Amino acid sequence: MENRRFRNYLCGLIYGDSFKEFNLGWVWYWNAIRTARKAKYDCAMILVEVHNSLGKILNSKKWFYIPQWVKGEVDIPISPLVWQDRSLKSDLRRIKKNALQYQVCRDPESLNDFYYNMHIPYITTSHGNCAYISSFENMECGLTHGDLLFVTKHGERIAGALILYEKTGVRLWSFGVRDGNKKYLVDGVIGALYYYSLVYLENKGFNKVNFGWSRSFLRDGVLRYKAKWSQWLFGTSQNGIALRILSDTQPVREFLCKNPFIFKHRDLLYGAYFVDSSHFLSPEEFKKIDDDYSLFGLSKLFVYQMRSGTSANRVKVPPEQATRIELKEIVWKN
Repeated sequence: MENRRFRNYLCGLIYGDSFKEFNLGWVWYWNAIRTARKAKYDCAMILVEVHNSLGKILNSKKWFYIPQWVKGEVDIPISPLVWQDRSLKSDLRRIKKNALQYQVCRDPESLNDFYYNMHIPYITTSHGNCAYISSFENMECGLTHGDLLFVTKHGERIAGALILYEKTGVRLWSFGVRDGNKKYLVDGVIGALYYYSLVYLENKGFNKVNFGWSRSFLRDGVLRYKAKWSQWLFGTSQNGIALRILSDTQPVREFLCKNPFIFKHRDLLYGAYFVDSSHFLSPEEFKKIDDDYSLFGLSKLFVYQMRSGTSANRVKVPPEQATRIELKEIVWKN
């Protein structure tokens, strides 16, 4: 994959910190499986980085096309029902307890402080070798049509967000925490950045805000945090990965079970959640899957029971979840 940071992210999901990498050279995508099978080591799963247009071609019963990024938006003012979320209530308590406030500006000196002392330290600390860091010049250009919102504690700026005003609407673009300090994270600065950005933009008369990009894996921390605000997914990046299982192995099953994802098919977004065929899903488990992974903007959440030849346990989706969840069987022959 040309995108090294995306590859680092995927390798972290699949292998953790321990793996070896072999370069098999450039091949046409239709020869990728043949090349993989001719490799010295057995290949159980193949992931091909492709453009969105090629993802449409590869997408089938044998392939999943997973966008690299998905984007979402939130309605403002926030619905009273959203504020019932326990995690959001906790965020608000921490904001109040730590006396976090906010201020807005757009001067060059503040941008310099935000970029070098907040954005870079926070992104590199949080994402390591997967971090995407925009250039200072891009942010400088963005600020000509944007605002810097800082969260303060006792008058000191401890975190910030760059808000962009675009033709399509307003977007939360980049966040930062001073020196990447974990204590400020414990104090609740990330929740404060979202909360005060929404307060500020509501006061300016906006009724929607673009929450920006998130990874397409349903357990990704950023995506899950944004989901708390009832984010609605509405778009994808131009690139992604086409995933295909070549062998039904225990490591492959473990990867799929631990990493449910969003995939795109015929311009619609779906969720994929995997369970082993030996596991009998209870109504309570269906409810939890629905609560955790049926994100707004997904046309359906597919729960795949994986098997290889033997009959799976026959279960039905409870009526309460049947409009959002569909149970499927997936069979891979070695």
